[in-house]
Amino acid sequence: MPQSRTIRAASWVALTSRLRGWRAEIATLAGRLRHPRQQIGEKRRALDDLARRSERAARHFIALEARRITGLSERLRVDVLRGEIARARQRFADYPPRLDGAARRAIGQRRERLENLGGRLDSHALSHENVLERGYAVVRDADRKAVISAAKVATGMALTLEFSDGEVGATAGLRRRRQARRPEPAPQQRKLL
Repeated sequence: MPQSRTIRAASWVALTSRLRGWRAEIATLAGRLRHPRQQIGEKRRALDDLARRSERAARHFIALEARRITGLSERLRVDVLRGEIARARQRFADYPPRLDGAARRAIGQRRERLENLGGRLDSHALSHENVLERGYAVVRDADRKAVISAAKVATGMALTLEFSDGEVGATAGLRRRRQARRPEPAPQQRKLL
C-alpha cells in the first residue's frame, strides 16, 4: 500500500501544480481584460473626437461653398454680365464680313478648278481632232470601241474608220505580217594598247 500512497501523493502534486498553472493563466488573462466601463469610456472618447473632426470638416466645407457662391454672385452681377455681352457682340460683329470673304474665296477656288478641268477636257478633245487632221485615223469595231492592235482584228470583221472629216465603214481583209527590224550591229570598239 505504500506504493498506492506514493501514486496518490504524486497525483496530488501534479494536480496542485496544474491548478497553480491555470490560476496563473487566468490571472494573466484577467489582467489583460478591461472593465466594460473602461471600454465604454474609450469608445465614447473616440466618438467625441470623431464628432469634433466632423464638425470642423463641415464648417470648412460650408466656408468653401460660401466663398464659391460669393464668387459666382460677383460674376452674375448685372454690370459684369453687360460687359461680357458687349464683348461678345464685338467679337461676333466681325464674323459676317469674314464669312463672306471666306465664301467668296472658296467659290473662286472651285471656279478655277472647274475651269482648269474644262480646259483640260477641251485640250484632250482638240488633241484628238488635231491628230486626225495630221492624217491619222481611229479604227473602231462594231461596238464602237477603239481597236489598238492588229492581232485583235479578224478577217471579215466590220470596222469603222474615223478621219478628221468623217467616218467610213470597212471590212477587214487578210492580215499581213510586219517584218521585224533587225537591230544594227554595234560599232566595233577599238582595242586600246
